[in-house]
Amino acid sequence: MAGRKTIESRFSQNGCAPYDQVAPGDVVVLKRSGDEIVGVAHVSCVQHFTRQTDWHDIRLRYQHELCATDDSFWSDVKESDYVSLMWFDRIRPLPSIDCDKRDRRGWVVINHATEQLSLFSE
Repeated sequence: MAGRKTIESRFSQNGCAPYDQVAPGDVVVLKRSGDEIVGVAHVSCVQHFTRQTDWHDIRLRYQHELCATDDSFWSDVKESDYVSLMWFDRIRPLPSIDCDKRDRRGWVVINHATEQLSLFSE
């Protein structure tokens, strides 16, 4: 929300959400890991890749926008088989909201795009 990171990414080994489940127009609730909900964002663009794409190519193209220029990040995701890259065109901070989600999933799909209400006026 500070404006430094312009692309959000999720790498996984099994193709779980958000892979192939987030699309332009979706609204994403932003939650700190193990903590509170702190904002919402509108997805403007998404690209999904599989291992057929070389992660090195993704690194060269997007590392600065991902704020992932250090080798440790790329070492952590090197065994992943799926990646979703998401661009947000509108991000709104929220007062901190408690969230009881305690499972290990990084992403949870609440409603698919066709079932969502617009949170932002066009």
